[in-house]
Amino acid sequence: MKDLTSPQGSGEGIKVDPSSSDIPEKVGDGASVIIEIDDLDRNRAIWIKERLHNELGRLQESSTSFSCSIYRVPHCLRQYNEKVYDPQVISIGPFHYEKRKNQLQEMEERKWRYLQDILSRNGEGSLERYLAVLNKLEDKARKCYSEVIPLDSNSFVEMMLLDACFIIEFFRKRKDRGSADDGIFQMLWLQPAIIGDLIMLENQIPFFILHHLFDLIDGCRQHSLLEIATFLLDDMIVKERLEHSSDIQIQHLLHLMLHTSPFVLAEEKSSEPTDFQKIPCASKLKEAGIKFRKQSWDAFLNIKFQKGVIEIPCMEFWDKLNLLFLNLIAFEQCYCPCKKYITAYIAFMNSLISTGKDVEILCREGIIQNWVGSDGDMVSLFNNMVRELTVRQEDFYLSGICKEINQYCEGTWPKMRATLVHDYFRNRWAIISFFAALFLLLLTLTQTFFSSFPKFAYGG
Repeated sequence: MKDLTSPQGSGEGIKVDPSSSDIPEKVGDGASVIIEIDDLDRNRAIWIKERLHNELGRLQESSTSFSCSIYRVPHCLRQYNEKVYDPQVISIGPFHYEKRKNQLQEMEERKWRYLQDILSRNGEGSLERYLAVLNKLEDKARKCYSEVIPLDSNSFVEMMLLDACFIIEFFRKRKDRGSADDGIFQMLWLQPAIIGDLIMLENQIPFFILHHLFDLIDGCRQHSLLEIATFLLDDMIVKERLEHSSDIQIQHLLHLMLHTSPFVLAEEKSSEPTDFQKIPCASKLKEAGIKFRKQSWDAFLNIKFQKGVIEIPCMEFWDKLNLLFLNLIAFEQCYCPCKKYITAYIAFMNSLISTGKDVEILCREGIIQNWVGSDGDMVSLFNNMVRELTVRQEDFYLSGICKEINQYCEGTWPKMRATLVHDYFRNRWAIISFFAALFLLLLTLTQTFFSSFPKFAYGG
């Protein structure tokens, strides 16, 4: 590009030949420049247009934000908890496909064995029926992923077949208490590891693939897929009934977890949600006179505050539950139609937990059962879960409770009580000293009174 600006204040304009392709443009100081378009610029423009056409084609092949439900975990979330998003023993779906031939090869061999087990029960011709269904569902399945899948049609269908058949057969054998000749059910560590991998966001296949193949496999028809899938909960949290409605379209196994009773609110809040309001930590709230009480509701999301008491259902925290929470949070952050209840719950609990003392209070009240490690480890667990999180105003279902708690703490008596506890009752020696000083003050006042009015001292 050639700079042909005219001298400022000279009053001379720039003459442009109408037949040329040079285009005059105004710049910030009022001067004019001529943009000369040469063959190199035209060639680059052609290249950019071709690139734009190709990228638009890729976007059309890929999913829109509303049709896809299986995502890569964003780097801002992944960087703090890398291991909880990468499968450790088995790859499901295309995102970790390259690991099937090296780190996770052993489980690939088991997938073929499980496929053979299914085919041997269902007879000849069953494989053709499975493939016919998957061929029809291939395009729909590809659109469930947030990026274009580079696998050719044969490789993609083979992957869906092996992964879906493995999951279905694993569920069936797990419900039947395993098999004596199946190594997966002989090694105690392997089942929880597989289950942990099956609920990772990046390790999913569409639920409709499982549903259609499940209906074709004879060995499982005495149970529904949803019933069998609830066995995933055995190693994650206390198993509860499945809350499933026909109007809920389950996207994949991780999404299914959000529709089990521990993750379902007992009632929707009637008040309008507001922005996330941070509340004081548990120890500060206790100083202000607020009490904590364990509740026995099925859903741990059902938190209440009334008459100075915060009621929170009990929850056991351990490594696999941490994995589940982080993947659910990642799913909520990416999947637009999903309500962000888990994100809001973790943000609320993180507000309560600032130091090991806060963990100690919640554990003593039975609200938290700490299987992670020390109190400090629990603090780190919550701090890591909330990093880089976005809590939208319309999704923070605990906004009303946080507002009520903060208003209670701003009351005159709670503020005075908190100051008194913080300044004078921080430990038992301070409490002893306070009451000792109070006792001495009372003795001094009594002595002064009787010295001033001796007739009361002698009953006269």
